[in-house]
Amino acid sequence: MGLVLTACGGGQDAAGKLLADTAVPALSDTTVTETPVTETAASITTADDFTLYVSPSTFLSAESQARFALDVDERIAEEEQTEPDSIEVTISAADAIDLRALYCELRYDPEQYSPAGVEHLDWVDGDTDPAAGGDMLTLEVTSEPGVVHLGQVLANWDERAGLSGGAELARVRFVREPCAVADLARSASSALTSDAVRPELVVDISNEQFRWDYNYPGDYDQNGLVGVSDLTPLGAHLGEHGEDAIWEWDAEERRYISLGPGFAAGSPGAVIDVNRDSWITVSDITAIGMHFSEGVTSFNLYQSLYPDLDMPISSGGANLVESVGSFAYRDALKTVDPRHFFLSAPLIELHSGMGYWLRPVFNGQEGTPSNFARYYSLAQTGIALDVQPDTYLEGAALGGARVDVTYGADGLMADVYLTGAENLRYFAGELHYSSSLFALDYGLTTNGELHRPPAFSGSYGGLPHSAETIPFYSSLKPAYSGEGYLARLVFKQQPDTSCITPHLPSQFLHANLLCPWFTGGTVKKLRWYYQNTGDTNQDGGVWVDDFIAIERFFNSYVPYHDSWDDEPWIYVESIESVADVNNNGLVTVNDVTELGMNLGSTITGYYIYMGDDPAAEPGPEPIGYVSFTEAIGDPFGERLRFEFQVANPVEGQQLWVRPELNGEIGALYEDFAVLIDD
Repeated sequence: MGLVLTACGGGQDAAGKLLADTAVPALSDTTVTETPVTETAASITTADDFTLYVSPSTFLSAESQARFALDVDERIAEEEQTEPDSIEVTISAADAIDLRALYCELRYDPEQYSPAGVEHLDWVDGDTDPAAGGDMLTLEVTSEPGVVHLGQVLANWDERAGLSGGAELARVRFVREPCAVADLARSASSALTSDAVRPELVVDISNEQFRWDYNYPGDYDQNGLVGVSDLTPLGAHLGEHGEDAIWEWDAEERRYISLGPGFAAGSPGAVIDVNRDSWITVSDITAIGMHFSEGVTSFNLYQSLYPDLDMPISSGGANLVESVGSFAYRDALKTVDPRHFFLSAPLIELHSGMGYWLRPVFNGQEGTPSNFARYYSLAQTGIALDVQPDTYLEGAALGGARVDVTYGADGLMADVYLTGAENLRYFAGELHYSSSLFALDYGLTTNGELHRPPAFSGSYGGLPHSAETIPFYSSLKPAYSGEGYLARLVFKQQPDTSCITPHLPSQFLHANLLCPWFTGGTVKKLRWYYQNTGDTNQDGGVWVDDFIAIERFFNSYVPYHDSWDDEPWIYVESIESVADVNNNGLVTVNDVTELGMNLGSTITGYYIYMGDDPAAEPGPEPIGYVSFTEAIGDPFGERLRFEFQVANPVEGQQLWVRPELNGEIGALYEDFAVLIDD
């Protein structure tokens, strides 16, 4: 017995054109009902508990339309049986115009039926076996109880005419027994913990944005969910070969190496060629089946001053810090090609030196963390480009050159771009950068041979400390005209704070500047102001998070710096003076240099002494101790201070303090101390 019921594959306007974004009544007496199935626009329902949902993605051209039908045929294998042995459901199209694909869901009652096989019928001329490189790509997923997912698309459909008229499209056989297949629903965390879906985060310092590409194997149409409609871009690009060079960073060699031909980043081929063999073939269907019904709904953003400590240890591990923001996949920004996306968002509450990372989210569960990338203000990086006269040899002209600065998995990247070049045969430039933060790692160009710059000189305690200039020279063959990418110079963070051991400050600053030695009299308290050059957030140590205060007060003048005789203590006590690391009265990028010199300098407390000569060795026993936790004042609004009650002061004796770190005693500390009466 066969039952047939038909319905539109989409809505119709007054002219009869099928629309792919609305659900409308069927052409028969049956009404199409709304459905929560993703991308579904129309349904066909039979009397025997079989329902067909057709996705609007089926209609690949503006003219495409069709009416679909289900033919349910109950078969009895042996005459003495009273119940049918199996049921065949045939999906067919009628009155089709330019039909090039079918993406649908065949719903059934899993308590009564179980799928036993799928046959994709020959409704186009040619070999329909995709394994043989035929004319049609097909996909079926039967592992979800109650649903058979079907996908069919013509190979290279964008270059061919589709079906016009009628044809049987597919046949699904069921047996009359409860469905015993495993549920398709998978653990979202296990799906997202693969390295294949790890986001690669880049902080665009030049434009103050986050940037990362969306990458999920099998999601070829880039809609955030792997499904049968992902056959569409695969079919359109079937047989294409990638001929662009693929470059990969070799951590051991410390340079980029070529992996041979491939698809250019951002192209449809780069999205579809998941096995990275530089060909789009039927083998790329595998990723759709492996990741069917998986995807990404959003990304969570995290920040920490110490991401190497606060990021989850394992790909599915728990978070150690709270998320600072979430970005929905639907807010993705498309590139020029509609099949490739990148996601971009403005930075949230920028903090200089802060590390950021992402985790993809699907069904409320998080997956593999991205790399972490730090943010620095463009001024702090010190990166600037000067074009040298040799660039203009042989009558060449150059409208200009710019540097785009980003921080990603490889470190800080300075990309040099040319604008308005005419007959350019050489490029000579000097790139400036702050060596207190970064050290040159590697340079690369696609337009010519980049001459590696000489090693930089100058160091303090093994760390670069002065502003550096990298001269580089590129020979362009053939001569270059137009606008384009020239070179990338990669910097690693310098110094690596994870390798720095906390140590006591060693500076001597302006001895006796404000505190004459005690020469007698009644003294109730000794007061001194905190001074650890570079500890701008006044937490006891000089680390990367101290860049924040420099950013906060960048280009600010220190109040009363030029009025020592009138208001000397206002300068000493002001919060701006803390950020003015080099003590010149103005907070600039130059303050970062001395901060880098003192990285790791740490204080946990102070010992107080009284005696004849602070410089004598061995000195007297301390008369007291003050912990750093006893500091007085607001570290974000004023310079911290310490006080110590002096008992039984001796006339003619001197008072002094020395910093301490876990039992180790530092150098004489003379700055910003004063004797006061209660």
